[in-house]
Amino acid sequence: MRPILEAGIEASASPSVQHGAVADFRMPHARGRRPKKQYAAVALRGTPMVGQASYTRLALDAIAETLWPTRCALCDRPGEVLCDSCARTLDFIDYWQACPLCGAPWGRIQCDHCAAERILTQTQTGTEDPFARHSFGVTSPFEAREPEPERRDTRLCIGALRYTNRTATLVKTFKDKGEQRLAAHLAALVCRSAPPSWRSWAQCVTFVTATKAARRRRGFDHMELVARELAAQWGIPCMRLLAEPHAKDQRTLGRRERKSNIEGRFRIAAPPPVSRAIVIDDVLTTGATMDDACSALEAAGCACKSLVVARV
Repeated sequence: MRPILEAGIEASASPSVQHGAVADFRMPHARGRRPKKQYAAVALRGTPMVGQASYTRLALDAIAETLWPTRCALCDRPGEVLCDSCARTLDFIDYWQACPLCGAPWGRIQCDHCAAERILTQTQTGTEDPFARHSFGVTSPFEAREPEPERRDTRLCIGALRYTNRTATLVKTFKDKGEQRLAAHLAALVCRSAPPSWRSWAQCVTFVTATKAARRRRGFDHMELVARELAAQWGIPCMRLLAEPHAKDQRTLGRRERKSNIEGRFRIAAPPPVSRAIVIDDVLTTGATMDDACSALEAAGCACKSLVVARV
């Protein structure tokens, strides 16, 4: 698409402007007088032009905001999708009280989420797992958060919020009611919960892909939006490394049913071009979905660390 210039307007942009850049078009100076009006337009291929379509969109947005004003997902106060007051009073997980391995909110002393399964695995395999009873002999949470990276059973996970009624409302408004503007807020919550060392360790951000049925029902992959926002905040790429799984909805299943429903269902979309990735998901209940997703990535040679918006 060639730039469309009105009569009497000349392009002052440099000829070396690259594809996708913003070109600035100004009125020419006549007899040393200052121009009466300046025009700023985007007229290069791949970039929308400022014109009738843009003004129509702005007008429609203004009408929609007047008729259906943006309201907070939690308190219904008009103004923002998540107001500052509600954002400050969310049910954050205390990093120092959480399980160093599975991220359970109160698992620092004795985790009832992962310890039983880890001890059972140790009994069945006959191998010694020094992290099965991780609360003993650990003087600092950081000591337990840096296990051997090649060990699958010592995978790390950190959650941002406890899964309470308010957190459930926030997550369901985002993924089930289609309030996609909450993606930036959820990404900010996940970002603040991750240690700085994770940012330097990660080579990309990926996400647990939704099933085809869930994507068709919602019209979008909700965690892909959060992953893109998080990757933009960290300055690293966002990659779709996992293919869509073929499984039932996990929300109505128990612990054993969840594991059998999702086990072995994740596949690699393509050989990972990176060796270290941060995997994010919305809610971690039993860990079956995250475990299977990370297992698929690790089998392809990509080490994983997990971040979730909410932890049950």
